[in-house]
Amino acid sequence: MAVPEVVVVIARPFRLWNPKTGEYYRGRFYKYHRRAVIGALIECKWAAIGTTVEIIDVRTSKMIGQYTRRVNSVTFHSEKSNVKD
Repeated sequence: MAVPEVVVVIARPFRLWNPKTGEYYRGRFYKYHRRAVIGALIECKWAAIGTTVEIIDVRTSKMIGQYTRRVNSVTFHSEKSNVKD
């Protein structure tokens, strides 16, 4: 009897990553790319100056966006807008 292949379905593939600590933000997993961007901006708003937040797509292990908190603004280092949700 053949064993069926295991299919891994990731319900929330977009995650916020803190590159300084090397950990994901707790509870910040999103199903849609646009909501992950809003979540990253919210994290940047309340973070200390100089904090960087990255959006990672776990399915492809690629960075989608990187945002850094500055004194009066949030700097967009890179952002990909043609991401399939």
